[in-house]
Amino acid sequence: MITIYKSNSMKDAAAYITKVLKSVDQSNLDVVRTVIVPDRASMEAERALLKAVGGSFNIRVRTFRRLANEILPKFDYLSKQSGIMALTGIIQDVKTQLTCYTKGVNTPGFVADMYDTISTMKYCRISPDDLLKENLPKGVRGKAHDIAVIYKAYMDYTKDAFVDSADKLDLFCSEIPRSKACDGYFYLYDFDNLSVQELAVVEQLMLCSRGVTVACCVGEKPADGYLYLNDIYQGVLAVCKKNNIVPTVVEGMSYVNKYTRQIGENLFRYLQVSPVEADDFVEIFRGETRVQEVYALACRIQRYVRRGGRFKDVYVVTSDVNKYYNAVATVFDELQIPYFCDRQFVLGNHPYATFITDYIALCKSNGRLDFVLPFVKNHLFCGSFDVNGNVDENVFHFENYCLKYNVSYNYNPFTLGKTETYFANAEAFRQKFFQLFQKVKFPSSATAEQFVATVRTLVETTQLNERNVAFAQQQQAFGLSFESKVTLQAQEKFEEVLSQAERVLHGRYLQLEDFLRILTAALASVKISVLPVTNDCVVFANMAKARKHDIVFLALLGANYGAMPIVKSDCKLLSDRNIQDLAASGIFVEPQIFVENKRERFSLFQLLLEPSKHLYVSYAEADGANALTPSPFVGELQNMFTQKGQPLSLVQQADEEVYTTKQAISKIVSGKRRIQDNQQVKTPSFSVLQKHLGAQAEKFAFFKTCHVRVENGKQFYLYNSETSVSKLTDFYKCPYRFYLEYGLRVKPRSVAELQASDLGNILHEVLENYVRKANLDESDAQTNDVASKCFADAISDDYYKAMKTNAQLVGMLEQLKAEALRMCRVVKKQLKESCFSNMATELAFGTKEDLPPVEVDYGDGKFLLIGKIDRVDVDDGKFIVIDYKSGATAASYTEKDLYLGHKLQLLVYVKAVQTVYGYQPAGFYYFNMHNNFTEADNSKVYVYNGRTLDDAEVACRLDVNLSQSQKSEKLGLSLNADGSLSRRGNKLLSANQFENQVRYAIEMIEQAGKLMLQGFADVSPYKHCCDYCDYKDVCDFGDVLTEGEREVEVSVSAEDIDDTVEKCQKISQQRNKT
Repeated sequence: MITIYKSNSMKDAAAYITKVLKSVDQSNLDVVRTVIVPDRASMEAERALLKAVGGSFNIRVRTFRRLANEILPKFDYLSKQSGIMALTGIIQDVKTQLTCYTKGVNTPGFVADMYDTISTMKYCRISPDDLLKENLPKGVRGKAHDIAVIYKAYMDYTKDAFVDSADKLDLFCSEIPRSKACDGYFYLYDFDNLSVQELAVVEQLMLCSRGVTVACCVGEKPADGYLYLNDIYQGVLAVCKKNNIVPTVVEGMSYVNKYTRQIGENLFRYLQVSPVEADDFVEIFRGETRVQEVYALACRIQRYVRRGGRFKDVYVVTSDVNKYYNAVATVFDELQIPYFCDRQFVLGNHPYATFITDYIALCKSNGRLDFVLPFVKNHLFCGSFDVNGNVDENVFHFENYCLKYNVSYNYNPFTLGKTETYFANAEAFRQKFFQLFQKVKFPSSATAEQFVATVRTLVETTQLNERNVAFAQQQQAFGLSFESKVTLQAQEKFEEVLSQAERVLHGRYLQLEDFLRILTAALASVKISVLPVTNDCVVFANMAKARKHDIVFLALLGANYGAMPIVKSDCKLLSDRNIQDLAASGIFVEPQIFVENKRERFSLFQLLLEPSKHLYVSYAEADGANALTPSPFVGELQNMFTQKGQPLSLVQQADEEVYTTKQAISKIVSGKRRIQDNQQVKTPSFSVLQKHLGAQAEKFAFFKTCHVRVENGKQFYLYNSETSVSKLTDFYKCPYRFYLEYGLRVKPRSVAELQASDLGNILHEVLENYVRKANLDESDAQTNDVASKCFADAISDDYYKAMKTNAQLVGMLEQLKAEALRMCRVVKKQLKESCFSNMATELAFGTKEDLPPVEVDYGDGKFLLIGKIDRVDVDDGKFIVIDYKSGATAASYTEKDLYLGHKLQLLVYVKAVQTVYGYQPAGFYYFNMHNNFTEADNSKVYVYNGRTLDDAEVACRLDVNLSQSQKSEKLGLSLNADGSLSRRGNKLLSANQFENQVRYAIEMIEQAGKLMLQGFADVSPYKHCCDYCDYKDVCDFGDVLTEGEREVEVSVSAEDIDDTVEKCQKISQQRNKT
């Protein structure tokens, strides 16, 4: 007996089956009534029947596969992950026979796609031989051949040994006539479609059971063709006709209310619609971002609950739960709404699984650092499981050491860098890792069983299972219930995968790389799901899992084009065109993409017929930088409903009621931001909230210029009176960077690579050592010898020793050495052509140095400026200071640089020398050490950048070329016809201007001290200072912060510095008088 219930909706079809079952005599235990539903609907079906009929011993809910498991003898079942493991090895065996997929066999996802394709062929009862027909169209012949080769090898592998999900249904079909368990009644509903195999099962149940009822959706009106497929109905009728069975067809149609009737009769019909009043049933929200979408929905839910609803009434369906999860977690916590996101976690991404796969990967690479670091930083290796959730900090010292000293492959005791403060910590962690690395070794090739045994040895040696349980308990203690349950399941599911690997790959000899590929593919196919922890909560589900018939309040998030309903395109291994070509040859593969898209549209349509009280639809206008458009059905809903006689309009502003303290504080902060942006505050209660919670919100407030003040500035910045001038110049370039670098003392990580700063440091040291040893009468060859020795000394540090293991870095060092030798020859020539002789190199000034520190009083304390002057040359009571710099910008000098506080160093050097020796300054210069390996004219490359005393005689003694040829490339000066110095280029200063520039530098240092006392740390960089800043990803300037950048556009001359100093002196004099 077969009954077909034809309905317009799945909700009505489910209600019909429930009604039938409610009339069943539950005391008759001899006859079992079995409800068959899809996997995704089984839990809801059980819950609905329990609610309708209570506990029952003769009514049960099953899926096709669960029913098959009960009826079939105990076969060795091959799960999807087992099938993927087997298929991974099979593909490697037959890949030489492939003609089309030759480049794709090793790509991620290929094995899973091939497994799905083979399963589809089985469900459609297509054999490998069918795919090898000679009459196949040329466009699909190559793909069909490769699929057939792999398909046949897979069938041969599983024959008489394993049964997969597709095989199971075939066996189930053949077993039904012999099974007493099928001597009952069967009821099917909630199916989108039935595969060929499933229809075959239905056929056997029709022939062998007491009765079958199939409740399905059917649309027979002309306009229904856009929406209904009717394939279940037609498929069952075809089976009845084949077996000469006359079915009982029951017609049914039902809607929850007039609103769902309006949707059911008009949506996706593309007909002229007569709109009806929406009342409070339909609501459409348009948000700028996903966060706004979620916030508006959360407010709407709170309003619904305050009016008597329950959180569990709300069922939220999204285009992608994972995309919305972070926003949901943040907003629903703020509004204190209990929720559950029905999302699946991939086992391969869990720390338990990556612990093992990362360890295998590092063994495969023989311990390459790129593979070692992900493993040692896994929380299950380096984490501690106390209440604070800390990690072994030594892992970071180990990482820093390895990166700085180029450690890779060899993890024997560390020998370099023993002076590093963290050396002992890094060495301790090395021992921890090395002990494991020595104890557990994966062979390069072995049988699958041997590899699995080694995995188990790794688990046991590291006490991984115990640590994983502790990790789950820690997550639970932190309120991460979902994550805790996932962690516990991960351990169990990984063991299942290992057991399946032993069984499926029994006796197979593998390379380690192949075992890792097989294991990784299997883990990627295993999904972990978790049930809700509370009953009264809002549930979020993906469209693919949304099958529920007691929805009160339905909310759709992400109703954008292409996402809801999902619009699929040609994908995986067979395109729609390929499927059509196969169909032309009598091979029918289902489903095609256009059929899939129609089913997606129909699923959305059915979902919209479910809510009994409220339908809420929202979409976002943007996803990051990508503009989004609403789904077409949004516009259709607007055309179907009116609001007080007017077209249904979009809601664009979230409910502004305040439900929680967190939300109130958020609204205050948001309002302050709008005020800063000169925008209207949209929260009506802003002033009231500000009055009561303003103080709490203040610490979260945001200001566009981001004024940052550190409490106790003196203790934070000025804890040590000794400081270098270079630090103070950094303060003027960006106070916030100074705060990070010298206040918090955050430093960039050192890596064994030759950075621009490393090249400069090497050249700097070479030049200092050479000038100290230079013999002006030596030949260029002798200079090369001396410079080579200086270069060798410069790179004798452990940091550079580590680089010598890298051939590329060795090549760069050789190039740098050639540049260093050339630079020393140039400097020797410059010294030889000058009457000024070198008095000192690396002349240090400070508390315990050659010269005393330069003292600068800033009012509530003193700076004791310390530093090293790279070079001091003297002649007849006059001196020059030279500072070696790498980079054109660092080696330039202008009065604007001084005015801004960016170039104070040379002037402080001048003061340090002048104070002690009483000499008069004749010049101060930066010497640009080039590391670009240029072959340009030496005289133009290595020059002095700075200022020279406006005295022709002094200038000629600085460079004898000036008196001989009236031009000095080194100083950038020339003589006029009358013998005076040309003022072109603004490189000359009078003696008074020398004094004023020194005075101005000291004034700027005083001002820096006063600002530091205030704890000044504004995010206010000077223009372009962020371009190469190590901290730009910390402060978010240019991203979140868009104002505060400083720039002085006008030029600044030496005369302007004179005027500024004069004004400062007058102000100081007036203060002293008062």
